Amino acid sequence: MTVHPPKQQVYTGAWVRSTRGFTAPRDGARVLPASPVRFLALLGIATVALVTATTSSARAAAHRPLPTAGETPLRGDYATSRFAAPFSFSVRERDGWRVEHVAYEEITLMRGSACCGQNAGARTGVLMIMRPRRVIDARTGKATRIPRNIARWIRRNPHLRTGRASRLRVGGRRARVFSIGYRSATPRNEGCAGFLELSFGRFGLCPGERACLAVVDVGARPLLIQWSSATARAIARLERPVRRLLATVRFGKRRVAARPRVLVIGNSDPSSDDELFFAREAARRSGGTLQISLRSELYGERPDKERRVARDLQAGRLPLAWDATRVWDTEGVTSFQGLQAPFLIDSVALMDRVIASPFAAQVGSGLGAKGVTGLGLAAVNLRRPLGARKPFTSLTAFQRAKVNVITSRISEDILRALGAAPVDVGGGEVLGNALNSGKVDAAETSIDVVFRNGYAEVAKYMSSNVVLFPKFASIDANTAVLGSLPSVQRDALVQAAAATGPYSTARLKALESADAAALCRAGIRFASATQAELDALLAAEQPVYDALAADPVSAHVIEGVRALKQQGDLGSGPTVPARCRA
Repeated sequence: MTVHPPKQQVYTGAWVRSTRGFTAPRDGARVLPASPVRFLALLGIATVALVTATTSSARAAAHRPLPTAGETPLRGDYATSRFAAPFSFSVRERDGWRVEHVAYEEITLMRGSACCGQNAGARTGVLMIMRPRRVIDARTGKATRIPRNIARWIRRNPHLRTGRASRLRVGGRRARVFSIGYRSATPRNEGCAGFLELSFGRFGLCPGERACLAVVDVGARPLLIQWSSATARAIARLERPVRRLLATVRFGKRRVAARPRVLVIGNSDPSSDDELFFAREAARRSGGTLQISLRSELYGERPDKERRVARDLQAGRLPLAWDATRVWDTEGVTSFQGLQAPFLIDSVALMDRVIASPFAAQVGSGLGAKGVTGLGLAAVNLRRPLGARKPFTSLTAFQRAKVNVITSRISEDILRALGAAPVDVGGGEVLGNALNSGKVDAAETSIDVVFRNGYAEVAKYMSSNVVLFPKFASIDANTAVLGSLPSVQRDALVQAAAATGPYSTARLKALESADAAALCRAGIRFASATQAELDALLAAEQPVYDALAADPVSAHVIEGVRALKQQGDLGSGPTVPARCRA
């Protein structure tokens, strides 16, 4: 299989990331160096000066080992301990680099928005540092030994387009830099121009992809550094932060200090900018003593993936989790159900008020019995019905319709009250196939998910003002793990979660209309329900409200949300272009 840089709408996860155990090592390998010592001119105090200089130099030369798995935000000085060509580098926090993957032959850093093209206008930059052992023969498509002059070999590869070369120095070494793009498919490479073989598989460019490539002379096996993004403009924006990072590179082994305490946060969805924000805030507020490593898309597209993550958290296999609150009722925790009261929380502004309210802390009260501590809430999206062949804006439309719903008892109850038959086929490609084949008639989903997964190819109608319920994430910790942390790190996690809530609503508000416009261009039509239709939908949910009222926490949450909603000034929903209104 040919592995290529991330596509515009495909999350970069081509290499397999093991999820067994989920726990990152607390300490990386240590490399003992020959630290340079600056000798003083006065020989009479040479002994004292030598000891002092050696101690201070070793302290200054100490780098943290580069994290080896998951998306982990970087800040400060790092040294490679697993890579074929040892080197060190420095990262400025404002440049926003994070490591995604480290192995013997390749290192992948990412910058910018999470999930590549998840949201309209969002672009993710990828920097790959590679020291391959073999290349892909352009004629046969088979792996072969690396040529003596790999820069010349790449530039002469008939399946690649290359631009004019320029010079660059990386770590004091000479490098040749040139643009590279797809021209034609290499045999046996699944329609892509594969040209390298790395530890995770074949690597190359697929149709429409482009990048910049630097070839650094480091001996018999050169170092290849490639940076890429979805568009030529995004690649141009990536140039400056890449060169800033490469300017700090120093080749050779460096003394590696003990790494910070690393906590893995698991998520069944792709990584989000909100998760990355939480990770950076936790590192910053802990003074660098804590590092959060993201493990995303756990359990693939399995229908029970959210429940599995929740169970991993309870069992201690995950120290932290980014849980959808809806899943916890399948584990016997009902305190979150009030947040999903049907047609109640229907705007991002109201989600923001809920997160900032006192009862936001109460909804996680049921987690304690499961050995879990809730740290805070984040806004994920608003769930709307997506219809494959008709809009779902009336009670009639829902009658006997097969509607896909992500595992949650309250979600299923809400759809049954509307007369629908809830089914759970999963998400991603599985749901796309189900919508296309008619296995399901509709899905409860969101604007950003429809855009990210390309559902516009198999479904045509999205509701603009029918919001079934919101999707919140609960930022949770295993209670035993949390209790084992020093107070400064516990406080950092709580404070980071508190800061993530308002960050998530601000980001969601800014991107919802952009995503709607992108779906409009993709062919989705947005249908609006009349006020009479909205009233009928709400009236049908009275049995659900009666059941929620029996739970004291849910009843209190619903009462509090209604009070927040009556304050008004919640704005309107996403801006939908007139040509895309059904």
